[in-house]
Amino acid sequence: MDRNIEKLHDSFKNKDWFFSVGKDEFNRVVVYVKYMCQSTLYDIPTSINGQQVLVHFAGSHTATLDRFVTDENKSMFRLKSLAAEAEDPDKNDLEDELELDFDIPSFSFHDVKDLINELERLEDICGAAVEDIFYEIHDGKNAVTNFSAKFPEVRRSMESLYEDYGFDIISEQFEA
Repeated sequence: MDRNIEKLHDSFKNKDWFFSVGKDEFNRVVVYVKYMCQSTLYDIPTSINGQQVLVHFAGSHTATLDRFVTDENKSMFRLKSLAAEAEDPDKNDLEDELELDFDIPSFSFHDVKDLINELERLEDICGAAVEDIFYEIHDGKNAVTNFSAKFPEVRRSMESLYEDYGFDIISEQFEA
């Protein structure tokens, strides 16, 4: 196994797309790349000495859980802080004050209330299909449902919300 890793490393170490070679949790060889190109598709073998070789982006090798999981208590604290800031606009920059490791969104707590009101209005029009339409927008051509055809006005409104608020904020409202 180590000879396979060393052989792949020596073969690709001078390529600008190459990041590293390692093993995954199932002991398969993984070539980590900075970006994909024709060379990564054709030069990296699918197996070496009978052992499967996988290709992953370098980000999957350097990823840590805390970059992708949010603490529910921090989110609630952030929303309460945004509400307090909306009531007191002279307050200092919350990001520095709270030392949060993520960006404060560019909308106020009142904007979130507007989002909730608009989602409720859309739900009154088409019921639970409003969430399906949201995911149709997010999934694009890979969407599983097609409620947008039945409710085009909801689709237009949801596209506007998606553009203004993004996936995370709206999906959190559906989960609440």
